[in-house]
Amino acid sequence: MLRFHSSCSAKKNQITGEHKIKHLTFALLIWLLTFLVISVLVINAPLKRTVVPVYINAVDNWLHQKDLYSKEKYQYHYLPQFVFIYYPFYLMGTPFGDVVWRLISLGVFVTGIWLLVKALFYEQRYYYFFIITLLVVTPSIGALRNGQANLLFAGILLLIAYLVFFKRWWAVSFLLVFLTALKQTGLIITGFIVFAHSKVVLRTILFAVICLLMPFLFTNYEYAKSQYISAINEMTQSMNPTRSFADINGLLSLFGIKLQGLYSIITRAFVGLLTLALWLYLNRILSKRHSTMFFLILSSGYLMLFHPMTELNTYVIVAVPIAITALFLYHDLHLKFKAYVLMFICVTLGILPEMVRPIAPDLGMWYKPLAIIVTLSIVLGSIKTFKQYQSK
Repeated sequence: MLRFHSSCSAKKNQITGEHKIKHLTFALLIWLLTFLVISVLVINAPLKRTVVPVYINAVDNWLHQKDLYSKEKYQYHYLPQFVFIYYPFYLMGTPFGDVVWRLISLGVFVTGIWLLVKALFYEQRYYYFFIITLLVVTPSIGALRNGQANLLFAGILLLIAYLVFFKRWWAVSFLLVFLTALKQTGLIITGFIVFAHSKVVLRTILFAVICLLMPFLFTNYEYAKSQYISAINEMTQSMNPTRSFADINGLLSLFGIKLQGLYSIITRAFVGLLTLALWLYLNRILSKRHSTMFFLILSSGYLMLFHPMTELNTYVIVAVPIAITALFLYHDLHLKFKAYVLMFICVTLGILPEMVRPIAPDLGMWYKPLAIIVTLSIVLGSIKTFKQYQSK
């Protein structure tokens, strides 16, 4: 009898192991096929549906000591340090450098998903990695196709959450500064982490000083200083953009309302402080697993709604946080309906605006911020249940 039981257990473990390998293999195949299709499109038409020329032009301007923010050819919205991030890909040339840039971005993104899922749902890591892949592959395609820094930003955000979970403070500090060099909105993520974890403060300041000095090490003082001045002017102007974006204004515009001027700055700052205060409170009372989820969904959700230059493809940043939140609602709280709603939102962020573009070209401008408001409403409405789960 004992021998029979052992035989059944071994067979069950073998089947379970086979399922794990299948889930992991299928997930990786999905990402591989997505990358291969995009790579073929990029190689065949490297200048079609891409922002990479903006990056190439910026590096070229830096090397020739021209103004990065001149707007003569392309509009550059990044810090001067971004030039150093893209420089290796610039040297590779087009289209090879374009493809490698996308490969690195996607690699960091997928690695971030895997590591975070392994940390938060270790026993179900293979299956949940597969599920999240199905949920977020469509929202990621646009950023991957266009070569936008948003995909790399999203991946680094996941890595930061993973490293905070395991208290790797030096690595966290380095990535916070790198994230800010990649996109200025990294400052908001930095604020969330710095105010919650004092151990990263001095480390982050150290890396920030090195990062700020970098431009002066690779060019003359006057030119570097002029680019910082231009960057500040660019960021000031971006607070009141002249064209439409997919932030909260994309939704408000349906009702003839728009946040602008001083009122816009005050509103965005006020909501940011409220979001930070809520995160600090939840980080203090919840487990590491749940506080990690709230960090991701609150910080990325705030970025989507209240950064004034949120584009349609920027929503790749919030896709994985939504998917992870859905899994927590399903796995931990057993709130299946809410979980399914978030899964639906996650998938439709990528495909719905594209599906209806011929008949409703502006749908994504208001649907995506509305989807984030619904998501945050569900999350905030579940806080009490998370607290009850914590007290069990």
